[in-house]
Amino acid sequence: MKFDEDDIMDDLGRPARDAYPLIPEEVYEVNYVGYDRKDRVFAPNEGRIFLRYKVVSIGPYMGTPLFQAFKSYDRWPPRSKYYQNWSIANGARPRSITRMSPGVFKNKVFRAQVRTVVPKYESGPLKGKPKPEIFHYSIVDELLEVVVGGSVQRSVTSDQLSVESNQGSVTSEEYLATTNKGYGK
Repeated sequence: MKFDEDDIMDDLGRPARDAYPLIPEEVYEVNYVGYDRKDRVFAPNEGRIFLRYKVVSIGPYMGTPLFQAFKSYDRWPPRSKYYQNWSIANGARPRSITRMSPGVFKNKVFRAQVRTVVPKYESGPLKGKPKPEIFHYSIVDELLEVVVGGSVQRSVTSDQLSVESNQGSVTSEEYLATTNKGYGK
């Protein structure tokens, strides 16, 4: 399933329930397409940042939308997942832990580990037990490396890398220009 900025979002800023895809847990190449920031998710001072991606690995899941959620901090702890993913996207640790803009993810393709979220019942006799598979969904769990668009790349430069598609071979710049249209902030 695919989504874009015009799709209905739920209260947490994620795509509506029917847009939560479930794909196998594997490493995929994903393209950053934007972010959402929600100030009050679970408590008045407990905000979240949601990074949105699209699978760009050739195969049956190409184009599948995924997201990654992070607790928001005034000062990002070095052990936080956002700090670590931001450092991978930036190619270095931040100089200031208070100014870690999601803009560092723009125009980049990452190798990412995708994981399945298995929600559990919150109350009643089934409390703590997993819900049926129809409620499971996939998220980006970890960014592993920058593939296109960053200083930490494979042994080829981004203008040498080509992406095969049903329209022929295109350079990474052409590919990113078409996949990022209408996305990002």
